[in-house]
Amino acid sequence: MSTAQRIDPIRYTVHTLRPKRYTIADAAELVQRSRETLARWRKSGLVVPSDSMNFGTTTVYLYTDSDVRKLRRVAATQRPGRKTHATTQRKSRRATMN
Repeated sequence: MSTAQRIDPIRYTVHTLRPKRYTIADAAELVQRSRETLARWRKSGLVVPSDSMNFGTTTVYLYTDSDVRKLRRVAATQRPGRKTHATTQRKSRRATMN
């Protein structure tokens, strides 16, 4: 095995143990939704990011590959477009009728 082919075991282990993390902008691009939509889903509890970092008064939420898979599942269940008050009332009425 040549020097160029050798793998540094310490570096390799560190990289493989840490999951890839995405900012809200990167995760939004991966699931083809807006950052605002992902923030709304986080606030409503649909998908909670696995990690966050605080920079003074600013919190940066970080999504893992597992979180992105959850985001894709949620995105598949959501209808595109603006949700009006009448739409949400119809949904809640249907839920109580059944």
